[in-house]
Amino acid sequence: MIRPKLATISLSLALIISACSSMTSDELKYNYNHDLKSAAVARGYYAGDIVLPERVPFEDRTYGLDKIDFIAFFGCTELKSITIPTTIKEIHPHAFEGCTGLTHVEIPNSIKVMDEGIFSRCSNLRRVIINEGVQKIRSFAFNSCENLDSVYLPTSVKEIERCTFSNCISLRTIEMNDNIKSIGAWTFDDCRALLSIRLPKALRTIEDGLFYGCSGLEQISIPENVNSIGAKAFSLCSALKSITLHSTTPPSVVDNTFEWADTTATLYVPKASINKYRNAQGWKKFANIKPLAN
Repeated sequence: MIRPKLATISLSLALIISACSSMTSDELKYNYNHDLKSAAVARGYYAGDIVLPERVPFEDRTYGLDKIDFIAFFGCTELKSITIPTTIKEIHPHAFEGCTGLTHVEIPNSIKVMDEGIFSRCSNLRRVIINEGVQKIRSFAFNSCENLDSVYLPTSVKEIERCTFSNCISLRTIEMNDNIKSIGAWTFDDCRALLSIRLPKALRTIEDGLFYGCSGLEQISIPENVNSIGAKAFSLCSALKSITLHSTTPPSVVDNTFEWADTTATLYVPKASINKYRNAQGWKKFANIKPLAN
């Protein structure tokens, strides 16, 4: 089986230089856009506790700081903390990847999209505050954040792309709002400390490998609108004790949806649909099917 992995960024990418002019000020490097009179934090090797300013000097004037560039802090293992002002509107892909000294971060409400891999492999990141305003979290954003233990997603979040929390082996709880319409494949792959989860009511599909290897997962509630569950979605979920399904029609599954999962788990389904689940492909392998409590 081929499981998705985050591509390694080559040294050549780490040496990319912006076409805009670049200068150093107060130990931070900036790229300047003279047409927009704005600045972005540029690639550099940064350490310690950094507070990003709202404006930065350029010759005899100042520019507003509104971006953190691609791989700006990539591999800065001695970075301890970063304070991001609300003037920042964009954080580009892999901006903080591999910042293993980073333990906490707050995403301001000015950020609408958390880009690909921005905190991937920040292995000591424990606490993340995502403020209202973020609408989309892109692929691998928190991949392999091995000490991240809980996440709260505000009501503004509507979409989570693939592998966002994959290999977050300490993640115990994640609170998701009911407005989230899609969660990408393999998002919780190998989140082995995850014990229970309630999926958003707006969700219609549980994608491939969504909970693959979640060996600690004991309970899950699947909302009424979910009509299909992909391949290996619950593979290796060996601790499953209960699955609550709210749909009167059994969601479609494939033969390996519950591969190597504990099929002694109890299914709780609408009372009028018990026989449907007992005869449905993939669900009939569960011997214990009981009615939902009123």
